[in-house]
Amino acid sequence: MDRVVRRRLILLACSAAFSIPLFAFALRASRQPACSEGGTWAPVAQLAHGAPLNLVVQGPYAYVAASGAMTILDVSNPARPVQVAHFDTPGTAFDVAVSGTHAYVADDIGGLQVIDVSDPTRPRLCASLVARNGPHPRAIALNGKQLYLTGESGLWVVDISDPARPVVKSRWQSDHYPLGVGVDDACAYIADAWGGLRVLAMSDPLRPVAVGRCETPDWAMQVEVRGRYAYVAAKASGLRVIDIADPARPVEVGACITRGHAMGVALSGHFSFVAGYDGGLSVVDVSQPDKPQEIAHCGDAGRAVGLAVSGPFLYVADHRGAIHLYDISNPAQAREVGRLSAPGQPRGLGVSGRRVFITNGCDFPLPKSFELPEDSSTLHVVRVSAARVPRELHTVSLPASAFGVTSSDRYVYLANGRKGLQVLDASCPRRLTSVGACSTPGSAVDVAISGALAAVADHYGYTSGGAKPSSLQLIDVSRPTCPLTVGHYDNDAMQSPWAVVLRGRYAYVADQIAGLVILDVSDPAQPREVARCAVPKGSTSAIDVVGTHAYVTAEDAGLYVIDVRNPKKPTVVAHSPTPDDAWDVAVSGVYAYLAAAGAGLRILDVSNPARPRHVADWNTPGVASAVAAGDGFVCLADADWGLLVFREYSPLPR
Repeated sequence: MDRVVRRRLILLACSAAFSIPLFAFALRASRQPACSEGGTWAPVAQLAHGAPLNLVVQGPYAYVAASGAMTILDVSNPARPVQVAHFDTPGTAFDVAVSGTHAYVADDIGGLQVIDVSDPTRPRLCASLVARNGPHPRAIALNGKQLYLTGESGLWVVDISDPARPVVKSRWQSDHYPLGVGVDDACAYIADAWGGLRVLAMSDPLRPVAVGRCETPDWAMQVEVRGRYAYVAAKASGLRVIDIADPARPVEVGACITRGHAMGVALSGHFSFVAGYDGGLSVVDVSQPDKPQEIAHCGDAGRAVGLAVSGPFLYVADHRGAIHLYDISNPAQAREVGRLSAPGQPRGLGVSGRRVFITNGCDFPLPKSFELPEDSSTLHVVRVSAARVPRELHTVSLPASAFGVTSSDRYVYLANGRKGLQVLDASCPRRLTSVGACSTPGSAVDVAISGALAAVADHYGYTSGGAKPSSLQLIDVSRPTCPLTVGHYDNDAMQSPWAVVLRGRYAYVADQIAGLVILDVSDPAQPREVARCAVPKGSTSAIDVVGTHAYVTAEDAGLYVIDVRNPKKPTVVAHSPTPDDAWDVAVSGVYAYLAAAGAGLRILDVSNPARPRHVADWNTPGVASAVAAGDGFVCLADADWGLLVFREYSPLPR
């Protein structure tokens, strides 16, 4: 198995292993810009939900705690929720509560973050509370001027009479792992992981005392309290109903095994809503607490982990990167009425004017010995502007994992994995429609357009006769509604194509094993190789060609600059290492922009291509996977932050 495939298998395995967010305390690099030419440089806008973990609704706004940030949505029109602001937090924002003009965020690294939201479109940090032996906050609850914060080391009781000066009044140490908290006037109720439900007497907030405990069959993840009952989401054991009339002797009186792993719970009237992660959303009738019964199930809630109820609407935090809105005026017939989805696990970016096309999907093409998933994916269409938050115009479901994307005139062209090339009509940005398709032998991972010719990098093909080598497929798109393969190139040079660029009569292919392969495609029916250029180190993953030079990323080796003024004799003229794997590159003007995985966005001055010079970085909390430039903007796709929009780099005058 080659090194690149092995690394990606490990990444996929790790992603699957930690898909249920139990101990997702990721260490994060500094996200401050580093500019060797002075001044500051930062995103001007973000479309970023990250991986939503919990949320709360107050008035017309929903406040979402997600990986790396708190996102604020305008939900005044439930059918069309709109992101209005984004506030970065030091670590992972696990939970959020709002009181008056302040939002309180439980951040695993930043502790308690107090954010002024008097203007929800311009949140600002008011105060933070971090202690050396703090609880690495995981959940938060409010009761008047007291705030209850739970995490790894137990419970904090915080006085927020003055939000600008929060003060820890008392602490309680747990020997388990408090994951959720609910409160009433007398007690605090802790969802204490494998410790079940713990009850603390809070008659004196300065001296919380553990008075009762009720074990649960599986981990207690979250708890909601109403009257004499506590409702506990307990992973595989579903919803547990516990009588807390006597806090010293809590006793389970009812249970309902819901689908998936119960991660969150919310109450409305006689109904309990359970976030089942891989099991979607369950609606449980608890009018008889000793006989709770599931009366409805919504499988379209994705990986539901957090819930909030406001009036006749239920808001669901989907860990895959979406917020779902359900009309629950009739809970037995709960129906989705709105959704705002972020491009989770973005794989490809294309820019056309102020429109950005983003594909998402975490699957990589693998050799036949590893099953290539048929997972569906999504195309997001976003309008960017320096004046406001990027606005999602449309989302299109795709039949397979989507990778590269580009546009030409009124059409969008997608490398859609095993479904080959997909063509969509984008003349109406709010309603993209599929108008054409052309199958390829393997898995289409990138596409380039020049006039009426499309070049598709096709990875690992198979037929009834067995394995076929990877190839470059050449497709006539003069009639976008009827694209037709007119030629292909699949000799030994094409071992693992991952990216392609068309310039004039030549196709420049970044092949993970062979390096740069240059083909003459002036006759698409008979493409021929004119040269190849191996990079000294690393596996080539992306390419851009500007003028007489090709800029090739080589993952852990960084960026190579190759002189292609004579396409028959390409020559490596420069190398620039990166702090982490360089996965994508876009060149605009005299600057090369690199998506450098865990190191974020790196900028090089390539005014002299033979001597690229590092000028700036922007570190992101997740994995920077794709970058595109156009119309004065640079767009970066990040697995945690979604889409970040920068103005094209310009150094400050000295």
